[in-house]
Amino acid sequence: MIYQNSKLIYKNNNTIKSEWIKNHQYDSCIITFEVEGIYKNIDVIISNESNIILRNFKIAYKKEKEMIFSINCLSSKEIQITLLIEEEGDNVVSEPTFNFYNNNSTNDSRGYIPKILKKNTLQDKWNHITYDKYKLRRLWVEITSRCNLKCLSCEKHYGIGGPYLDMDMEIFEKIANLAFDELEELSLTGIGEPLFHKKSKEIFDILDKYPHLQLDFVSNGELWNEYWIDRVSRFNSNVAISIDGPTEESHMYNRGKHSKLSHIKWLLEEVKNRRENSDFKLKFSINTLIMKSNMHLLPDMIDFAHEHGVETIVFIMMGNWGQPIEWYEQESPYNLMSKYEAIYEEIVERAKKLNINAIVPPPTIKKPSKIDGIKKYQFCNVPFDSLYIHWDGKISPCCAMRPYVVDSIKDINTKNDIKKTFNSFKQNLLRNEMENKTYNELCLYCDLHYGISKGSPDRSSRTEVITNLLIGNLEKVKDVNQLYIYGGGEICLDLISKIDDYNISGIIDKKAKTNPYKINSFDVKTLDDILLKDNDTIIIASNKFANEIKNDLQTMAVNNNIKLKVVLFNEYIEL
Repeated sequence: MIYQNSKLIYKNNNTIKSEWIKNHQYDSCIITFEVEGIYKNIDVIISNESNIILRNFKIAYKKEKEMIFSINCLSSKEIQITLLIEEEGDNVVSEPTFNFYNNNSTNDSRGYIPKILKKNTLQDKWNHITYDKYKLRRLWVEITSRCNLKCLSCEKHYGIGGPYLDMDMEIFEKIANLAFDELEELSLTGIGEPLFHKKSKEIFDILDKYPHLQLDFVSNGELWNEYWIDRVSRFNSNVAISIDGPTEESHMYNRGKHSKLSHIKWLLEEVKNRRENSDFKLKFSINTLIMKSNMHLLPDMIDFAHEHGVETIVFIMMGNWGQPIEWYEQESPYNLMSKYEAIYEEIVERAKKLNINAIVPPPTIKKPSKIDGIKKYQFCNVPFDSLYIHWDGKISPCCAMRPYVVDSIKDINTKNDIKKTFNSFKQNLLRNEMENKTYNELCLYCDLHYGISKGSPDRSSRTEVITNLLIGNLEKVKDVNQLYIYGGGEICLDLISKIDDYNISGIIDKKAKTNPYKINSFDVKTLDDILLKDNDTIIIASNKFANEIKNDLQTMAVNNNIKLKVVLFNEYIEL
């Protein structure tokens, strides 16, 4: 079998030729194709029969009269691809379909560009493709990414990520006018404290116009007073209060000295009393982060919830969310799974006894749990009924897929436009993956209980998928001289253990600027501290910040007039 990139040219009714490429331990069909003409949008739908574990689709570059694209699919059998083509300026669509077979030989697949038809002549077919049968029921609106606390588990504590800003009122008002009338649920949750928005009272003035909304958000509880209890209770609302331990000391360890458990207890008791004496709409739940330092206290959180009249508590595994690697390794619960299994069972049993709804990650997704028989993955409904709007107006499918931007509210002007965004090509690709169980890396890393892994701490298989893809793309690099790893998290640790055939020159991470640390024998440095030279190779060991890191490297390459070889999990490029 000869492995090489295949070239597809979509011009008239040309014959299409395709070959499969060996990509580390997988067979991969990497398809590059050329479309005659400039189009507004071209996306791809993978057939249900394809056994694909990762799909990437992107515009490689545009020429004057044509567009160059590439698709990278990992599959063990065959791939059927349908292209959805929308022309610039005209409301038209075209749907050529191609088949690619992995049978150790070059195969011809015949494709065509059918006659371009107006969308209204294909309305039934278009409705099916764009999943118009699904209704936008819920919006997450991140009204601020700022917070009044600096928790040790949060990237904001270390001054990375960002910028951290409030949503402009003009953006919030626009979202309200375009969507709130037909919504059922609204969540004001993002990575900040909603009540810390400088105009939070004005935001609730706008919300008063939509009393039908089921309102929810996550809060650290510190800014609550009787005013906010009265204000939020006008809605059917469920607010999750973040509490990381049943004692002042255990809670403050992560939340910091400005977070007082005594104040939160007052808040919970006040709402408990009001709910007992009247038809009070506000309900509290509790979110508790699972860390190594508080793991032994988790069952006591069930008693804490029961004592303060809270019916639901959600336990969330602490992930690598931007903390320095040495602190993450110190507090990560993933190395204590034998201990966690016993604690998990105690939580479930105690919750059952006290009639508390405890949503707790199962010990593993590799085997069924003794308690509830959890299967490896569950179905996630979020892409089928929800959208997430960032503080700056960008739109993603959900909070766990923040890097996967499908649109911007700034480009949406009518109620019909937001429906089109919800039924866009990118949304359909995600739905297709969910239905076919061909999950992308962002879904695999989701720590939320309603995600595909039910918040399970078994992350080893997920990291391994990304690492293997990186190694496969690294093998495409010819003449590796200086090799650097950019990103100091779980993927970096897994890479180091698997690429001992290469001489690693150093590890780069932005966090080293404010928190110097070491990984193995390497002093982790920032990009400014490393003197990159012509033809150096950099592996981007991150999925969350991959595009941001790639842009930083591109800027450095241009400024220093050098060429860099950059390896990502989904591509190898030369800058």
